Amino acid sequence: LLLTGLSLINISNSSLWLSFAPISNISADYYNTDYGGITLFSLVYLIAFVPLIFPSMWLVDTHGLKPGLIAAASLNLCGAAIRLFSSWVYPTTLIYALAVFGQSVAACAMPVVVSSPTKLAAVWFGNNERATANSLASVSCPLGLLLAGILPPFIVETPQDLPFLQGILVCPAGLGALVVFTYFSIWPASEPPSPPTSSAAMENCKDKSRVCYGGL
Repeated sequence: LLLTGLSLINISNSSLWLSFAPISNISADYYNTDYGGITLFSLVYLIAFVPLIFPSMWLVDTHGLKPGLIAAASLNLCGAAIRLFSSWVYPTTLIYALAVFGQSVAACAMPVVVSSPTKLAAVWFGNNERATANSLASVSCPLGLLLAGILPPFIVETPQDLPFLQGILVCPAGLGALVVFTYFSIWPASEPPSPPTSSAAMENCKDKSRVCYGGL
């Protein structure tokens, strides 16, 4: 279930990243800007990634998956929702600025999402399952990029269709957040009750900042 939530967040976040790239001309007309203004929607992801990747890795390694995934799910959903609601802002001159702000919020989730697959595989899966779990969580990123390249040209034919696209992109963000929040409300720990391997048990101990003894 946790792998499903992470995968959904990864798909959503990467699809938000480049959703305007295939329809840059239509997007520029809608937001009353030029091609450079639309390029900013993708650039903010890279701008946010560089300074946030190291704090994100520290958060996941030191405090476990729970705070990292909750932060990523919240930022991703809030960013997608802000982009959607920006379509109904008045005055209309603020639509572009609010949409870029929403994109920036979603961009802050990407470093945590990128840092999580290996941690999830190491703590929650056995030795013969880790490669598959890591691959499934990681392949969600290119899958989201694929959707960002295919869906917008089919959905958006005129500038007035753009809010509908925004609404569609909120759905996986909301579903991923729902899965993550539901899971951690049922099981509030960052690790499973029974570690699948001795190395996973060591990871759990490291997350709790204590020393393991016994048959490990």
